[in-house]
Amino acid sequence: MKAALSAVILVSAASLAVSAPAVPASAVPAAAGQEAARAEAVSDTVAPRPQEIPGLLASEEERARGLEGIRARAGELSGRRATLWIQLLAVAEKTGPEAGALAARALLHADDDEAARGAGLIREELDAAAAADRPALLALAAHLLDGSDPSEAAELRARLLELAPDAPETPEATLRLARYLAGPGEDRPQAEELLEALIVGAPNHPVAPTARQLLNQIRRDG
Repeated sequence: MKAALSAVILVSAASLAVSAPAVPASAVPAAAGQEAARAEAVSDTVAPRPQEIPGLLASEEERARGLEGIRARAGELSGRRATLWIQLLAVAEKTGPEAGALAARALLHADDDEAARGAGLIREELDAAAAADRPALLALAAHLLDGSDPSEAAELRARLLELAPDAPETPEATLRLARYLAGPGEDRPQAEELLEALIVGAPNHPVAPTARQLLNQIRRDG
């Protein structure tokens, strides 16, 4: 575990990207307005059952209804389960139909207390997903395992950093991986290295203040 993480982290820390500039409003695609219109059109209908959501997301024509189903499911839940459905919404909104459907199928397993099975599904089908969609899928798989298998979640985040050091998901994944490595029996020097790279590379990212606090805490604790 540690050897594998070390190899990945040495590459990731060196290549962690500088914080990406904010996207101007003019750059938001017109498709976003179309998506909002579709969502409004289905908002007054009965929300689909959770089991229907993957199939809906896989269809361009039914995608808005699938997103509405995710919102409805998140509103029915609380705590960590609600958070996972909100994370699924973020993934489904930014990825293509196939990746969104895969993420939903994985989350349905987690919703049935089978988080490892859901994360395994993403691992198995990741290579078939579009390259641009893989970071979001890996981040979701890691989130699924945070409560039951932190070690495997760390492995997935290390893979994300290796695969896509410039991805929008990378700063948060870096912080979460560093927090894991700072734990008892792990690798605090590597945690420091990751945090330093994150702070230097993305100083204005929303997770940067937390990264600074964690780095200071690690240094105080020696």
